[in-house]
Amino acid sequence: MVLTVEELGKSYGEKVLFSHVNLNVNEGDKIGIVGVNGTGKSTLLNIIAGDMDYDSGTLARGTGKRIGFLRQDSGLALGGTIISEMRSVFASVLKSEERLRSLEHDMASLEHGSAKYASLFAEYEHEKNRFEAADGYNINVKINTVLTGMGFSSFDPETPVERLSGGERTRLALAKLLLEDPDLL
Repeated sequence: MVLTVEELGKSYGEKVLFSHVNLNVNEGDKIGIVGVNGTGKSTLLNIIAGDMDYDSGTLARGTGKRIGFLRQDSGLALGGTIISEMRSVFASVLKSEERLRSLEHDMASLEHGSAKYASLFAEYEHEKNRFEAADGYNINVKINTVLTGMGFSSFDPETPVERLSGGERTRLALAKLLLEDPDLL
């Protein structure tokens, strides 16, 4: 189970936007939400994404399940670049890589048999295992694959987000979501 919604309701003052919404999303499901403007489609998605509260009912996400949501405003940092947006998905892994480089630098100046070297080496091994478990060596391959698939292969990776058209920003935001590999998109 990825998501279960039971008897969900949302109102704005006296106006009931929707009520008694029920749905189950399981692995591999493909679901569309269709309706005329103003019926609450975006509100329901914002509630599912955890960005908005609901008035009644229950919403349960599967344990450890991640939800990706393409917001109407794209959610991209206008001061960033194509590559900085893509790399932001891997911020914790990149921080781990920086720590590895720092440890390598520190160990290079130490005697191999010293207690300090042994301590740093143990930390290095722990950090390396975390980095490898997060598939850190393949970050650039993943980024390039998604950017190519989304039509950005001819773009300079340092292109500022603010120079992209609205459609290009939306595609870039979707590329970023794909890199996040959510359980529900």
